[in-house]
Amino acid sequence: MSKLLRLLGVLVGAGAGTMVAAALGSALAHPGNRLDLINHAAPFLIVGGIVLCAAVLFFLPANRMRLVYVVATAIATVPFIGRVLPESVAAAQLERVDADPAIPQIRIIWLNAFSFNADTSQAVAYLRDSGADIIAVSERIGDDTAFFDPLATAYPHRIDCNVGPYCAVTIMAKAPLEPVTPPARLRDLAAQQPEEGWFRLRYAAVVAAVPTVHGAMPLTLLAVHMQRPSLPAAFAANLHQLSVLSETLPSSTAIVVGDFNATPWSNALQDVDRVVGLPRLTRALATWPVRPATRLQIPMPVPLLPIDHAFAGRDWRVISVRAGPRVGSDHLPVELTLQWAGPLPQAPPPQGP
Repeated sequence: MSKLLRLLGVLVGAGAGTMVAAALGSALAHPGNRLDLINHAAPFLIVGGIVLCAAVLFFLPANRMRLVYVVATAIATVPFIGRVLPESVAAAQLERVDADPAIPQIRIIWLNAFSFNADTSQAVAYLRDSGADIIAVSERIGDDTAFFDPLATAYPHRIDCNVGPYCAVTIMAKAPLEPVTPPARLRDLAAQQPEEGWFRLRYAAVVAAVPTVHGAMPLTLLAVHMQRPSLPAAFAANLHQLSVLSETLPSSTAIVVGDFNATPWSNALQDVDRVVGLPRLTRALATWPVRPATRLQIPMPVPLLPIDHAFAGRDWRVISVRAGPRVGSDHLPVELTLQWAGPLPQAPPPQGP
């Protein structure tokens, strides 16, 4: 029994040391290093800290070391609670409005369609029958006819990413779309990056028309697929380009959707929030992963991390923002329904006799 207690003491001490090291790494994290990866795991570290404290109190005898382990673990867990709690509160407080058929609305779906999914029929059927006004997808190259051709009837208007051969971001819509011309500064930044690499921001940007009783109202939509923060130099380059692009977006009417590969409690997404400059509507909305994970093909009954996000300007109000169903991708779709709250276009003057 004494050997078992000693073993438990060693394991608990190692766990407490790991929690303290994780808390220190979190505090030292910044966009130029990989320590921010610790923050992406904040919810799991909170659970681990709670379980570890319970194990200390239950298994170890009451002595000074037990107190040290409990206090060290609890203190190390607090910073992660501080990261996750505000997002959870924001999710609970997200303001929603009731749909009013007399007010213009827009329904948008974002989906990372997963480039390694050989059978896209489920994703195609979902998008085709979704009834969305606009769909934006990533990880399907523009010449993927098996994916895009079945969608062309329902969504005849299409704009592909044009910043390199590996930029698989596409926007499709029922109504006409106009491509947004990238600012010269962004083109200069992109030209400095390897064409085949991940340093170029993968995106598509369009101006769409929202119909109103007085005519069409323009909407700017940006769809983005950012690099993983595990490659900090590439993520930082993407972030810089996103910052330049975001400066050109109209702050009241723009909508931004995408796979940002970053969780809300990470420094990475906090930087994205800052450079996009629009309210983020997805709050603690887990979308990844939903396919069997690792080489062992471990089933994923629920998604674990919120890495797909949506932002909208101040003239939009949320009717609904939610994760869609499983469609064969490793991501869930993000389904966004918004209602206009800004000024409507002026009615045309009456015609003379």
